[in-house]
Amino acid sequence: MENIVMISLNLPSGILCLLLGIVIRTGKANFLIAGFNTMSEHEKAKWNMKAVSNFTGWLLIISSLILLVACIPLLLGIFTTIALYGSFGVFIVVVLTGAIYVNVSSRFKNK
Repeated sequence: MENIVMISLNLPSGILCLLLGIVIRTGKANFLIAGFNTMSEHEKAKWNMKAVSNFTGWLLIISSLILLVACIPLLLGIFTTIALYGSFGVFIVVVLTGAIYVNVSSRFKNK
């Protein structure tokens, strides 16, 4: 029963992250990046939005792969606890590291 619940959560979430990652990576959906809508034009000019959208897209694609790969052991019924907690831990680490990197790195700032 627990496996079915986890698969029903991971599978749609992974597919949604994958689709959003692809769309954001193209640069057509920068408004979906958190904080972009609330920035003033002066603040927006400080950021290299092409680099930010590319990185955010890749971050979402990697996150989706983590969620989707975690479904495999759950479907097979092996290592379910390890797959569940391990994938969740890796997912959190990847997302937090990516968010910190975008905000700290000078790679995403206009010169």
